[in-house]
Formats: sequence, structure tokens, C-alpha cells
Amino acid sequence: MTSKRKFISKILSSALKFWLQLQLDKCEDLFLAIDGNSRQLFSGYIPKVLLNASRAVYQGIHLDSVELTGENIRINLGDILKGKPLRLLETIDVFMSVVFEEVSLNSSFQSPLLSQGLGDFLAQLYTNLSGDSNSDFILENYQVSDGEIFIKKDSLRLKLLISQKDNESIYTGIINTNLAILNGHILVFQALSIQGFPFFEDSALENFQIDLGDLVDITEFKTDDGKISCAGNLKVMPEVD
Repeated sequence: MTSKRKFISKILSSALKFWLQLQLDKCEDLFLAIDGNSRQLFSGYIPKVLLNASRAVYQGIHLDSVELTGENIRINLGDILKGKPLRLLETIDVFMSVVFEEVSLNSSFQSPLLSQGLGDFLAQLYTNLSGDSNSDFILENYQVSDGEIFIKKDSLRLKLLISQKDNESIYTGIINTNLAILNGHILVFQALSIQGFPFFEDSALENFQIDLGDLVDITEFKTDDGKISCAGNLKVMPEVD
């Protein structure tokens, strides 16, 4: 490695690690490698970045193992050299492999991000079961206050504590299902059974789908005893000023 490349690699590694630390609540055993020649790196272009991390926490959600490969990355190198934070200048494609263990997911139920996601899921489920498109009252009047997940091979059991916002009522809802991925971006709940929720009757559905959006393309998804593993491609968008 030339002295110039060593110099710019050190600066970029420090900037990327600092940027990652801003995104994450916590991270252990972070490994970061940058690929590219001096000319590319000094122009603010990084051909490839490899990242491995364990025990990462993102907005309260615990990730046991994360492996990322990002390619064709353009950043604001001129600003970085002036001491300013790193910013992405263009959308990048990232290959990601993640493992969620049952115990870690059970430590994530206080995450506002997970709570909001579960609330949106229940609202969509309500619309599907009732035929009523106005599901806002669920988000306005109820919230997921806690929960517990049990993961088995090819199946999942979700126990949610639902609190009513205008009083102290607490309900325990149980969801049993099998999970699958369709077309890379549609999360499919198969053989779905629902019990104990205050806003819809106990029910069973053969198939319920949630579109995760066109920024993800999941190529592998598997549930085993005590963990969920998934891998795929993710588009990371630059921040908008």
C-alpha cells in the first residue's frame, strides 16, 4: 500500500466508522475494509466497502450479526477533509446478510421503530379482516407496549401486549404464522391465526402479504429454532438536505 493510499484510506475509514456510529446505538467487533486505488479514493469514489459487525443495535432493534458489501460509493470527500460529516452523494446498492436471534428480538420490543412497524402491521391486518379502510383509530387509540417472540423452524409465534391509550386496559394478542418472501420484497404470512386482540375477532387467514417496497430485494430468508436469517440487496439513499 502506497503512503498516499494509506493516508486516504485511514481518513475514509475513520469517517465511515464515525458515520456508522451515528446511525447505530451500539456496535461490537466492527470490521471495515475499503477497496480502491489512490486516484479513485482521492476523487471521493470508493469501489467497494466490506463491513462486518456483531451485536449491533439500530434504533433499539438488536442485530446479532451483520455483513454488508457496498459498491460504487460516492461521498463528499472535500467536506470530510474540512472536518465535516460524511454524506452519500448518490444512491448505492448494498448486499446485506443479517441474523436476528430470538433473545435479541425480545430485547427490541421497546424500540419505537419496531413498535411503529407492529402498529402499522396490525392496522393493515385490521383492514384486511374487516374490509374497513379506515384503520387510523387503531394507531390513534392502541399501541404495542411490549411483546415476546418464539421462533421455530419455518414458524413464528408472536405475543403482543396491547394497551389502550385512553385508559389502563391491557390486552394480550397472539399471532401464529409461517413466514416467506415473495418476489424479493413481499413478506408473506402463511397459515395466520390471530387471537385475543380487542379490535378484531379471533380469525385465521391462509395468506396475508405486506409489501416492503422496491428498495429491498431479499434473496434468502429462513427461520430456524431461535433465529431468523435473511440476505439480499438494499438501496441506500443519500440524505436530503
